[in-house]
Amino acid sequence: MYESGFPFDPPASPLLGGLPELAPDPALWTRIAEARRRQLGRRRFARVGGSLAAAVLFAAAIVILPRPVPVAPDSATDLTAWLHQSQALEREWSRLEPSPEAVRGLRSPLRRIDAALQAAYDRGASDEELAPLWEARSKALRAMIDNRQDAVVTLRI
Repeated sequence: MYESGFPFDPPASPLLGGLPELAPDPALWTRIAEARRRQLGRRRFARVGGSLAAAVLFAAAIVILPRPVPVAPDSATDLTAWLHQSQALEREWSRLEPSPEAVRGLRSPLRRIDAALQAAYDRGASDEELAPLWEARSKALRAMIDNRQDAVVTLRI
């Protein structure tokens, strides 16, 4: 009779042993493999399409959305506001990647202002003395940003 190695013997075991061996269609595994290949292809297409759509949306957001422009401080003695505006303009300038020719022509007024600022800090200048220098620096940076294409700048210090 039928001998099982399991701790229990279900009542249908003798009936299952009497069933004929199933011989699947020889092309079954080929069809299964082909269906799986198509499924993976659809998934890959969906991932690539989703990634492409996300990249297009990101690029559109960068191009379309306006960048915040720093607003000039009201008071000439508002040193902190001029300092923050200068830092924001410096970050904006660094994102523009200007040509080396433009940088050479535009940087010299900024270097003079930076030297004047350093000298003022070295001698312990007051905020009223520093604010106009930071204002000049911000205006020089704004001119550099506005004129980065043609490198024609007129600055007064």
